[in-house]
Formats: sequence, C-alpha cells, structure tokens
Amino acid sequence: MSSTTVNNGIAHVADVLRSPVYASKEVLIIIPNIRLANDKATNKYIEYFGAISTFSAANESGTQKFCAFRPRSKEDGNQIWVLEHFDSELALSKHRESSQVHSMLSWLLNDEPNGLHSLPMPVPLQVMEGSFVQKTVADVQDPFVVLTQIGFEPETSTDVKEIIGNFGAAARNQAELLMFLPGRTGNKIWAIAAYRSEQSYEDNGLVQTRFKEATKEQSLLGWKDIFLEIKAGYLQRP
Repeated sequence: MSSTTVNNGIAHVADVLRSPVYASKEVLIIIPNIRLANDKATNKYIEYFGAISTFSAANESGTQKFCAFRPRSKEDGNQIWVLEHFDSELALSKHRESSQVHSMLSWLLNDEPNGLHSLPMPVPLQVMEGSFVQKTVADVQDPFVVLTQIGFEPETSTDVKEIIGNFGAAARNQAELLMFLPGRTGNKIWAIAAYRSEQSYEDNGLVQTRFKEATKEQSLLGWKDIFLEIKAGYLQRP
C-alpha cells in the first residue's frame, strides 16, 4: 500500500461529504473489510486502534462513535471493520490530525501489514432518521453487533426510508436493542445495530420486520447481515 492509497481514501471521503446530497452536518464513515495478513498484524492493528480510541474519548468531544470490529466467524478472523461517527466535518479533520492516527498510518504504509490485500475505500454515509443509542450500551461487555447491507430500487427509496424510520422509532423502547445507526449512500443502506445478545437479534432484528415482505414485493434488492464483535473503541462516549 502506498501513501497515495491512503491520501486517495481521505480525499474520497472529503469529496463525497461536499456533495449537495449530504445536508447533515454529521459524518458517518464505514471502512469495510480491512484484510490483514495474519494474526500478528490483526492484533497490532487492534492495538493501534485502541490507542486512537482512548485518545479520542478523552480529547475529541466531536468523535461520537469510534469502533473496530472483528467478524465473529473464525474463518474471517483477520478481517476488521471500522465505524467512525463525528458530529461535524471539523471534528473529522481534528481527529485525522492526531499523532495516534499518524502513527497507525505510518505503520500501515511502512510495514504493509495487509500483505497482498488492497486497502478498502472508506464509505461516507448520510445519517438517516431513526438512529439512536442507549446509554446502557456502555454497560454491556459483549454486545452482539450486526451490520446489515441493504440494496433497493431507486423508485422505492421513500418506502425504505419509512421502514427504517419506523423501525428506529419503535426500537427506542426495546431494552434489548442498544443502538441503531442507519446510513445511506446511493441505493444502498448500511445499518449498524447493537443487541444485548444473539437471541435479542433473532427476536428483534431489523430483517425480522417488514423487510422480508418488502423483498417479496421486489422493492428491495436484498440484504446481507455481518455479525461482529467490538475489539477496540466505543459505541457510546464515556
């Protein structure tokens, strides 16, 4: 990986956020499926990320959520997914300037811990209505985190937004759902949710709602659930 790759990723985020469709001041970024070369590189990445999140929690009031996740399936153990949620573009800029972030980027550039795998492009998302986080999320040691990728036809965007909004409004009153944060880019929605347990997801998950009916009605292109565990960072600021 070259410095050009990293710079292109940051420039990509900046270009998207300047787009007129991003009316919200909030900045939500998913970095999907970072593939590390081996266990040693994965653990080192998590160590760097932990240092950044500790600094962020203490010094960056504008960094709302900042997490590194590892898939729960053992065969995907050297993959990391990242969630970054800032209250403004200024907060994102300040975050990028920290020495901890520069140390991790330097390690990525010089040691190439991803081996032959390319670094994924960050995905900036527009925060949708229906998002919330319960303060009790900080009290759950191992929340069952589910990242759902949803595709939909352009003409059904209004229906999908309504489903997401209704789900979020109803879920606020469910003690088992600790967090729900949906974001949109083009004709795709990424919804990240944290449940108290896997059973909570099976009983109250997003796809257990009208999405099944919506797929039958062909208003959705389908969905994919990715089951994650937090390895570093926080879903609720301390």
